[in-house]
Amino acid sequence: MSTAAKTVFLALLVSVSSLLAEVTVNRYDLTDDEAGRSSYMSLPFRIWGSRKYRPDPAQRISIILLSNSCSSYALQLSGKETPDGRWLAALGMPYPSQANWYPQSFFTFQCGSVESAQCQVEIMDCQSDKEKGVVRLRYRNDDFAAKVEITLLENDNKLLFAMHLEAVPPGIENYRLDFLCYPSSYGGGFEAGKELRDREVKTSVRTLPCGKTSILEKEEYWLCFYDKYYDLALNRGEGPCAILFNPRQVQCAEARITNYACSLRLNLPVSQPAFLMLWDFNGWSNRSALDYMQALKISH
Repeated sequence: MSTAAKTVFLALLVSVSSLLAEVTVNRYDLTDDEAGRSSYMSLPFRIWGSRKYRPDPAQRISIILLSNSCSSYALQLSGKETPDGRWLAALGMPYPSQANWYPQSFFTFQCGSVESAQCQVEIMDCQSDKEKGVVRLRYRNDDFAAKVEITLLENDNKLLFAMHLEAVPPGIENYRLDFLCYPSSYGGGFEAGKELRDREVKTSVRTLPCGKTSILEKEEYWLCFYDKYYDLALNRGEGPCAILFNPRQVQCAEARITNYACSLRLNLPVSQPAFLMLWDFNGWSNRSALDYMQALKISH
């Protein structure tokens, strides 16, 4: 094949690929029947071990898988249903990594005395097209209501996360968001991996020390969580994870780094929606993920 013919062929291949590219959003309700089992077995990951399907009748679990041409993320909603039909579901991220953003509950919030664990959760809709896939959730509790929107764009490797408060209790002026991760690996558990794990977190301007809570400065708008022992460059772990937010929107931001779990806490005025980006760098070395984050060009 001549050089010109190869060029035309590659151009056609790229054109066809772009036409076929589409973001997909699929919901899997893990019910205690054959339909639920079949849905679960079609997923690219497991939450109960290989080939096992063990739904708890007291728990309701739904998995939502967002995929584009280069990335996939799974959201897990799990929790009990009250006698009056309210679903008190926690939001986790079991894929693409088993570690990183906590599969059981990576995101929680509090507004006044209202906590996310007390809220009824509704999956409003799951939509997708060639450009993006979107999951919309609604949280309700008495005089509180909020909408969470999670988006995956085509040919992108991150999730866009937005939270809008729709109703707040009287007299409440701010709310709090918490994001929880276990960078790269659990190391066999809290005690088992204590001597091996070596957590570290970099922000846009510095390295945060392990074993303490750090108040972030206004120039610190992203955090990359990783483990120096569980590094893909050393053929260990799954890879880092990262989060980015707009420091001008928050009243206070603090990061808590321990030898096991790490977290980011944001405080915002109730008039301010929250907008963030989340990455799971599954399969990336620490250096590759840090180079990626440090190369970002962000204007607030």
